[in-house]
Amino acid sequence: MKNAAFLSRILSRAKESNKTGKLNWILWKVIPFNKPHGIKILSLEEDSVTTYIPYKKKNFNHLKGIHACAICTAGEFAAGMLLISHLPIDKYRLIMSELKTEYHLQGRSALTAVSRFAEGVTIDKLKKQLDSEDKVLTDMVTELSDSKNELIATVTTTWQLKNWEKVTLK
Repeated sequence: MKNAAFLSRILSRAKESNKTGKLNWILWKVIPFNKPHGIKILSLEEDSVTTYIPYKKKNFNHLKGIHACAICTAGEFAAGMLLISHLPIDKYRLIMSELKTEYHLQGRSALTAVSRFAEGVTIDKLKKQLDSEDKVLTDMVTELSDSKNELIATVTTTWQLKNWEKVTLK
């Protein structure tokens, strides 16, 4: 939990100042899976998170487009960052329970992923639900666009949220 509290403080500071350089470096350390992809947070806003996935060889498929799994990862990462920027990970456990991706075009340049809360979902509603329910499921929608601002993919992630006090490990 010590690392979770530290990450929560760094996220809070990055959101306040909208400076993400140090945050990206820390995230590459604590989520090493994402480092080779070069996924970076560009901005942390109150209602959205914008991330970036570069057009580079490690992210290519066999047709030199951005690989489907890299697109999914960027979408999941943006949604998760939006959630943990509002729900401290030292208080709440977040687990992705479902991932659905709709591909519209091939990604032939760097991509930007913007994640927002689904319509009707607010952080206040989620917190109230978490106070009264053992677990809460919420959908997050992330749209990935290329350098021409063309929609490449829409990633929908379903997250299971739970207060750590209600978590039982078997």
